[in-house]
Amino acid sequence: MRTVILRGIIYSLGLIFIFGCVTEQSYIDSNQQARSLAFNKEDAAKSRLLLGLGYLRNKNYPQAKYNLDKALEYAPMRADVHSSLAYYYQAVGDVVRAEQSYQKSLQIGPHNPNTLNNYAVFLCKLTDYNQAVIRFKQAIETPSYSQVAESYENMALCLLKADDFNGALQALTQSYQHNPNRIATLLDLISVHYAMGNQTEALKLYNTYLSQSEQTSDSLLLGVLLQTSVGENSLAQEYRIRLISEFPLSHQSLLLRSNLLHESIFEQRKIRYLQTVKQGSKQNKQTAKVQKLAKNQEIVKVQNQPSSQQSVVGIGKSLPLPNEIIVSQQGDNSTIEAVERRPTLDINVDNVEIPRYTVQYGENLYRVSIKFNVQISALVKWNKLKNQQINSGDKLFVQNPDIFYTVKQNKDLSDIADELNVPLAKLMAWNKVKQDGLVIAGTKILKVEVE
Repeated sequence: MRTVILRGIIYSLGLIFIFGCVTEQSYIDSNQQARSLAFNKEDAAKSRLLLGLGYLRNKNYPQAKYNLDKALEYAPMRADVHSSLAYYYQAVGDVVRAEQSYQKSLQIGPHNPNTLNNYAVFLCKLTDYNQAVIRFKQAIETPSYSQVAESYENMALCLLKADDFNGALQALTQSYQHNPNRIATLLDLISVHYAMGNQTEALKLYNTYLSQSEQTSDSLLLGVLLQTSVGENSLAQEYRIRLISEFPLSHQSLLLRSNLLHESIFEQRKIRYLQTVKQGSKQNKQTAKVQKLAKNQEIVKVQNQPSSQQSVVGIGKSLPLPNEIIVSQQGDNSTIEAVERRPTLDINVDNVEIPRYTVQYGENLYRVSIKFNVQISALVKWNKLKNQQINSGDKLFVQNPDIFYTVKQNKDLSDIADELNVPLAKLMAWNKVKQDGLVIAGTKILKVEVE
């Protein structure tokens, strides 16, 4: 999405610069004497602005900052100057000043669609998804905005980060409708349909993709997954052979040859979608259960075996016992369901250490965030930094150091997986157990993968 930001800023200034910033700096008077014209700050600001954006594109940040500061000095009330400074601060990882510059730009020009789009991308990177979507929509709804397809696509990618698959599907569809020549958008649209189980629509769009573009490593891998999902194994095998032979060094080919397709972006989207559906279903069931309890006066009876003593426990019981019998009182009829507990798991992860990265000479927090593909705000939080200043030799957590989860009450590992929104298979692998089972209260487990 960053490329779209920079292209949007430069495009919005290009025509202004071509038609408005070329001015003569001197003239010849009636006595044939050369005399200087008055200094035109507005034109100088435009020139400095385009210079600054050029340096930004080439990642020459010192020269970019110098020229953008000059533009600000000459024209402090130009919205595009502030939005360009916002992009500079974003590029060097100064989140606070980037936010201030975006706000100032929108205060001066609240309806500039390029600024709204760029600010939305910035907010999405900070995981402020709701505000980001609001800004994307404001940009899209601006009359005569020519980059509607790009903003819809940006909004879709943001919604995917927020696990809003329905919203992302709508935004990608709108993006493709506004610009059917955006092949990358079409591939994303196909992948979201695939993730959501819309195989018929995904295959229809995939055939459209094949008619418009040559195959890439991404499209071939997606073809393998799509054709396999509908039982077209011969066609899937054809795509496998092409992927390995035409793109042997690609990441997609490596995943295929290593039997790690579940780690591809397409399968990861599918896994995340299924998790969101499961989580939503679980929440609905919990709501329905509470309503049923209130209406039918359902209680829980717990029986300890072999003893015949019984105790009645309310909804908010603190510790589940080995065997539970749920009795639903609905008139004279009662239904009984026995719940069997799994074996108790022995988990010991006390010797796991959280890795840290040593900052190299010349690196700042922004470069570290790019290197490890993490947000600056996360690095600040994980390392409890008071500001964004770091020094060579500093040791930083580049993944969340909060890697442990302490079980508060006896609970199956599968229930913990649902609670943490993590696939059970992964939770088992991280904690080196081979089956689901009961985890005793007080046990510390790994809730993330530690590299």
